[in-house]
Amino acid sequence: MKKTIIIGTLLTLLLLSQIPVKNLGMNKPAPSLYITGEEITPPTNKVKFVYFLGGAPIYSIEDLNIFINDVLAPFDVEPITDLTTYEPLENATVLMLLGQRNFHFFDLNVLIQFLHDGGSLLIALPDENFTAFNDILELFSLKPIAPLLDNKSHYEEIENVIINSSYCKPDHPIFKCILGNVSTLLIPKGIGLEKLNQTPLINTTLVDYTLVWGTNTTFADKNNNGKLDRDEPVGQNLSVIH
Repeated sequence: MKKTIIIGTLLTLLLLSQIPVKNLGMNKPAPSLYITGEEITPPTNKVKFVYFLGGAPIYSIEDLNIFINDVLAPFDVEPITDLTTYEPLENATVLMLLGQRNFHFFDLNVLIQFLHDGGSLLIALPDENFTAFNDILELFSLKPIAPLLDNKSHYEEIENVIINSSYCKPDHPIFKCILGNVSTLLIPKGIGLEKLNQTPLINTTLVDYTLVWGTNTTFADKNNNGKLDRDEPVGQNLSVIH
């Protein structure tokens, strides 16, 4: 049984996406990283990342070059193209699903078994048409909301949320384990997560924690009309790493 679960909806590590926290508008950022398990940070030589290349991901190996070669340098990283059996995950600690457009050659029951065995999951939603991830997010009683727009930025660009400043928790052991010496983040797309009012299908205890959050005033444009409406969440504490 693997001891660590970082059910890492580290939704869009480095250049992939962002998440609005549930208490938007408060000065103190709401926690947003799901962690559970007996150990938080295993030794790096014991951690193996498995990267699923199937599903026509929008992010190529070249797009993720810095992430894979620099951020994950201390770890063993193995690409796979088929996840219809448990064999590719036998010695894995973390499964990465980064920008898949579909989940052909992928068995959801294999993922569920991996999570029940204590495996970790790191996902990044594609910037468009992320419905392929619905079944996976529903395991944790979550759904995506998009787009996130910058309401009062110093930039003229409003379609993309640009983090012009952020706060990090580099002293937290998970930050050290996963991000190493990373100090700057650029997030070109904004996608959020919203908790559903239903029991998660994965029966485990989830604890929220924020590692990195931005100071932009941002809102979730739920009706996609390009402007802030009264019923849409808005605030300054935007989780960058969830």
